[in-house]
Amino acid sequence: MCAMHLLVRKRGQSGPLAEEENGDAAMKTIIMQSIDRYLGRMVCGMMSVFHRRHKQPPETLTHLVIIKMFGMGSIVLMSPMVRALKNRYPGVRISFVSLSENLRVPGMYDMTDHCYGIRRSSMFAFAFDTLRTILQLRSRHVSAVLDAEFFSRYTAVFSFLIRPRYHAGFYNRDIYRGNLIDYHAYFNPYRHMIDNFNELALSLSCACTDHRLEFPQLSEAVFDGCARALRSAGIEDTARLVLVNPNVSDTSPLIDRSWPLEHFAAFARDAISRGYTVGYIGSPSQKEHTAHAAGLAPGAVSLAGVLSLEELLACMSRSLLLLTNDSGPLHLAASVDLPTFAFFGTESPVIFGHSAGLHQTFYRGYACSPCLSVFNYKRGICEFGSRCMKDISVEKVIDRFHSLEEALKADQQSRTRKH
Repeated sequence: MCAMHLLVRKRGQSGPLAEEENGDAAMKTIIMQSIDRYLGRMVCGMMSVFHRRHKQPPETLTHLVIIKMFGMGSIVLMSPMVRALKNRYPGVRISFVSLSENLRVPGMYDMTDHCYGIRRSSMFAFAFDTLRTILQLRSRHVSAVLDAEFFSRYTAVFSFLIRPRYHAGFYNRDIYRGNLIDYHAYFNPYRHMIDNFNELALSLSCACTDHRLEFPQLSEAVFDGCARALRSAGIEDTARLVLVNPNVSDTSPLIDRSWPLEHFAAFARDAISRGYTVGYIGSPSQKEHTAHAAGLAPGAVSLAGVLSLEELLACMSRSLLLLTNDSGPLHLAASVDLPTFAFFGTESPVIFGHSAGLHQTFYRGYACSPCLSVFNYKRGICEFGSRCMKDISVEKVIDRFHSLEEALKADQQSRTRKH
């Protein structure tokens, strides 16, 4: 069965296609992964002929480049590592390389002095930005590179071409990336992602013991803009707001990683009946899909495209709860101490879940789950119709909400006073 047919079928399970660009983005992801997997292996082998490994990091660290292309949420999870590095090396200049759609995240979390964006709107734009960024960084005398992308040949070659004095990246003996990495950080699927990122910091003699996520830098103007945007959507300042994220990213486009929309709607209808305002969130490209999902729960409001990323974080800081699939907003919410109800199935909560405080994880733990990981490029086709997500009981989720309702209200009041 062709990839595009699977894409249409997968999205059709959750309602109509969002916008045509969503399907385009998913296909671009498949193409990029395929090029990296097959052509990238050959390029890494050729480049390795010219690379001599450096066993020791540089004595002085003046310019550090961090590369993380995919995953807005993963970038947020890197904030403890970056904070530790800045404490270990005061005054170090940190440059961050990522896809252009993620560029605002490192700045909001005080992780970088300068961001370099790589567009993927077309193959030409991707190649042009890659070459331009390599040339710019080569002229800036990079002390070290931390390649935080998961076993990407593209980032391995990119790191080599900017000619750093030292290069650390994730390593697995079964995933060939040539001999381009000086320090092998072993990725452990039984440890949280924060711990895996911290393995990269160890390459620079930096031990990270504080795993708290950095709180984003939000100005008063952002909070004011958030309040205006919510009022324009019909949500007053006094509303008791519950947020719902029915979306997932396009990193695994051939498999449905979402809790069913009807389950989200059943929860939303219950929350509305108890006097809460329910807002469905999503990016501008997810606007149509989010509006469709919100329409299944009369009284719910779609906020997709209404709030900027900064305003979304401000909105999260004043909300009661986020109900979400395993995706970027889960980690954004955790960074502002918003309790979450998160649904896992195709990936493991051991790596990406949050369990402290009032965070709740729902996971069936079937023998086939998790089926996606960094070791298989997060590619897969489910033989069981994504039962790991569909079988998470909405009744159980609603009961958990009822049992924690008073604690959630007290937590919201405490955070409102703090901010």
